[in-house]
Amino acid sequence: ASSLSCLLPMFTVYDPGTAKKLHLQPGQFTSYAHIMSHRGSLLDVSQNILTKPEESWTDSEREVALLLYSLQQTSTDDFAKALKIIPPEKDDSTGLWISPWELLDGRVIEPHQDKILKSMEAYLVARYEKNSVAMTSALESYKTGILSSPAERINFSILEKEIWVNKANLFTVSLIFYLLGVILLGVSWMVQPTLLKNIAYGTMVSGFILHTYGIYLRMVIMSRPPISTLYETVIFVGFVIVLFSVVIEYLRKDGLGIFIGSISGSLLHYIGFGYAADGDTMEMLVAVLNSNFWLATHVTTIIL
Repeated sequence: ASSLSCLLPMFTVYDPGTAKKLHLQPGQFTSYAHIMSHRGSLLDVSQNILTKPEESWTDSEREVALLLYSLQQTSTDDFAKALKIIPPEKDDSTGLWISPWELLDGRVIEPHQDKILKSMEAYLVARYEKNSVAMTSALESYKTGILSSPAERINFSILEKEIWVNKANLFTVSLIFYLLGVILLGVSWMVQPTLLKNIAYGTMVSGFILHTYGIYLRMVIMSRPPISTLYETVIFVGFVIVLFSVVIEYLRKDGLGIFIGSISGSLLHYIGFGYAADGDTMEMLVAVLNSNFWLATHVTTIIL
């Protein structure tokens, strides 16, 4: 993936002199990140290339020229900054994590960040070689690098919850239950109205429970009210509509609540997935709303 292309070991240097200046063994594969961490040495090596015609280059100079070209090609991936896996610098006031490509923009790389970069490089190599032991070791090194960050201490239990949420796809499963509820309700209008309508109600309630649990986990993970992003707002509106639909159906028992809840829940899940695909799930609604108290009171009240 482009987000990690700067860490892939896809460059090699065979000239002993050049390899030594880049702290490599001749023929050793290395990454863009490693070479750029020694860009001062690379600049010294490339000085002769800039002042000589190409036909007079030595073999080592040709290798350096090819390396520079390959580095330039790889650098076109620097737009891929979505993978925020590195804690910020010590003096950073935002607390925002950064991507590998952002770390390689010329800033000073702090020790904990360098350790994380190296551990991710080792992980990618181990994964390519299908070495599970080395992969585990690299991940432990990554964890150590994160724990050594001078920024706010990382809560790994929250990270584990986030991983589980991403794997469980609670909202997708909830959508399936809502759609199943609509189908069963439609069939109940033709055959077995009471039995199928009760089953449809049960499937809608099951979808609602998963819907509720998904919102709860996002609140725990993000330490925010349930409407801190536009994505969450759509999901929360769906939750409220289905909640009222469950109550309506419980009181009326005529299928109206199932119809409203299942259709609305499905539709708003689809809209939410659209925002998730755009990478919009972590964006604040408006800058002035960046307050837990405001989000928990005013905005939630308005949405309800």
